[in-house]
Amino acid sequence: MLSSMIDEEHCPRKFYKYRSMGSIGNNELFEKNEIYFSNPAEMNDPFECRPVLTADTSPQAMTAYLKYLERKHLSGTPCEERRKLLRDAARRISSPEEREDLHNWTVNKYGFYCLSELPDHPLMWAHYADMHRGFCVEFDTEADEERYFARALPVQCERCPEPARSRL
Repeated sequence: MLSSMIDEEHCPRKFYKYRSMGSIGNNELFEKNEIYFSNPAEMNDPFECRPVLTADTSPQAMTAYLKYLERKHLSGTPCEERRKLLRDAARRISSPEEREDLHNWTVNKYGFYCLSELPDHPLMWAHYADMHRGFCVEFDTEADEERYFARALPVQCERCPEPARSRL
């Protein structure tokens, strides 16, 4: 599914990475030609990579989702095993603890390498390049023979949900 979201035709010609002089991964970047992917759990915004996971849905929507899972992933599975797996999926979707485990697994599985299409954005220089004392690395996507940067996805920012309020 991820590959269908990637649009290599509209990949920017250049990407930029703002850095402070002491940033993690600077030595690897320049000495070994390696980039450092940040762990989402260590990002500076506590709400970043913290989706609101909820199972507040109608029984019809839950049934439709479970049927989708069955069609997509369990079509060749014996009937009794398929029923057990679907019951387990419904339980896991409904359980706050299971949803937290899913979030923790996702956070520990993936890393991020955030880039910009702009080399001269004042707020990026201030925040990510140590108040304009750092540097900005340019990545040329056309020189990228393995098309690594062509697989970059744009950030989809969404408004944070309102915090729950207590009536105490």
